[in-house]
Amino acid sequence: MVRSTFSLPAAEQQLLDRISILAKDFQSRAAYYDERSEIPIDALRALHDAGLDAAVLPAHVGGIGLSYAAFGSIVRILARADPSVATIWTMHAGAGVGLAELTVDSAGSFPTEVMATMVGREVLGLDTD
Repeated sequence: MVRSTFSLPAAEQQLLDRISILAKDFQSRAAYYDERSEIPIDALRALHDAGLDAAVLPAHVGGIGLSYAAFGSIVRILARADPSVATIWTMHAGAGVGLAELTVDSAGSFPTEVMATMVGREVLGLDTD
């Protein structure tokens, strides 16, 4: 179990524990991807499947609004295991949060469509047809 300096809610601690387990696998393959200059897509998919992409998003778009303490711990765990996974995921997470903060008035339906892809249309109450 990974412990943060800050006390985290149980859901965030459970997410950190899941990411720590995944990170061990990422670390074992980091050199492979680095030597080939390849993007570790399987690692990014594993993070998505573990709920990390949705967790980082604000609650009003279906995420859990991950705290900064948990976010920092996750980035630290990922960076120790595979810096490229940490960098790619952090950049995409930041873009997702940025899009989530846009409003329909300022950006049209684009942010909603992107969020629907990230967290699932049913989470946002959108038509699933």
